[in-house]
Amino acid sequence: MAGQAPYEAIRLIELGRGLTLGSLGEMRTDVSQLQDKFPELWSRYEELRDQLAMPAVFGQFEENQRLEASSQLDKTIQEIRGLPGFDRFLLAPSDDDLKKAAAHGPIVIINVHDYRCDALIIENHEIRSLALTDLQHSDIQTREAMLGGQLDRESLGWLWGTIANPILTSLGLTRNVGENEPRLWWVPTGALAKFPIHAAGEYDEDCSNSVLDWVISSYRLSVQMLLRTRQYQQKSMAPGTLNITVLVGMEMTPGFNNLQFAKQEIEEVERLCLSKGRVVKKPLPY
Repeated sequence: MAGQAPYEAIRLIELGRGLTLGSLGEMRTDVSQLQDKFPELWSRYEELRDQLAMPAVFGQFEENQRLEASSQLDKTIQEIRGLPGFDRFLLAPSDDDLKKAAAHGPIVIINVHDYRCDALIIENHEIRSLALTDLQHSDIQTREAMLGGQLDRESLGWLWGTIANPILTSLGLTRNVGENEPRLWWVPTGALAKFPIHAAGEYDEDCSNSVLDWVISSYRLSVQMLLRTRQYQQKSMAPGTLNITVLVGMEMTPGFNNLQFAKQEIEEVERLCLSKGRVVKKPLPY
């Protein structure tokens, strides 16, 4: 992807993730919406797709059938994309869609490769790339092999120096911005998905400087998934929908350390939910 525009790089990453994550709901959501609004066209699409999914049988007649089914499927998909609201059917998000996804805070896709490592930054007004010159794919692989326990200060400092600090500095998020901390969505790729970027920082005895000090972090497997979540939230907040939030605080889990602040965190989330008019459900005490 070297030398290509940031949007094109993101499009290719999203396309690749769509192929591997489609069974988790990305493409399935598009198809379910088609089924709800245009059932006859959905039925035709499903039939043609199933024909092509069947094991190939060698023979001229069967080969011609598959070619015809493939041609008809392409035409059907183009017909679907001509319908209102389906212009991006089974496609990666458009440039405008990506910017809309960053309406509540920037999205950062971290792409790692032997050749180079970059942060693809999506904001509501632009999409750009930032070269992470101190981040090496080989270092990620070495540190990945060391994962399994609690990361030490040196590892969290490495995450801060090579990834988090350059990105936050580029976004202007390493300074006080008021009472409410900004949101930031991380989309790490490859082995980097195993690392706690949200906890990256310099933790010295005298002072600390970390991601936790500057932003509220969230993670997504893809930008497409973030867009789907937003669409679902809009539907769930529509008049007549049941706004229920289930809160479960696991203070004690066999085989793991106790979470001493789980109860307080649940109480704070409950307070926030109630202020938004949501109904809160919690397990009965035992």
